[in-house]
Amino acid sequence: MSENETQFRDAMGNIVVMRIKCWVNPNTNETYKHCTQPCHECQDDEGYCGELAFEEDKPQVGMGATLLLWSDTHAYSISRVSQSGKVFWMKRDNAELDKSFKPDTVEGGFVGHTRNNSDQKYTYTPDSNAEEVRVTMTKRGWHCRNGTVIVGKRSEFYDYNF
Repeated sequence: MSENETQFRDAMGNIVVMRIKCWVNPNTNETYKHCTQPCHECQDDEGYCGELAFEEDKPQVGMGATLLLWSDTHAYSISRVSQSGKVFWMKRDNAELDKSFKPDTVEGGFVGHTRNNSDQKYTYTPDSNAEEVRVTMTKRGWHCRNGTVIVGKRSEFYDYNF
């Protein structure tokens, strides 16, 4: 396998090798891997599906997870995992924004433009009383009723510019 390929198991347990390209979120400077396989269902301008490509992260209880919501993200903790490993449940973490962060907002956009949006730092505390959300492995990665989930990393981000 070359450095621009990743390997994971699909919903049926088959090993899939996927060509990838890296994309850096300009708001958070986090790197995400995107599929560059030709796709007949959904093609972007380059002819590739552009879906996030997930390396084979086996979810484990206590592991972090991130729900992607357009430009915002929410941090979760995995609370339980099915025996097959193809389904897990997660609970939203309490994410506390570092008190030193003060949005630097200037005139522009809908109500203003926050210039230091990417400087947000959070501390995370699992919330055992939070509602459990069911996440399922699909052919395009981990998904729940609200969107795409990244396994293995907690990330909270509020886009002040949206």
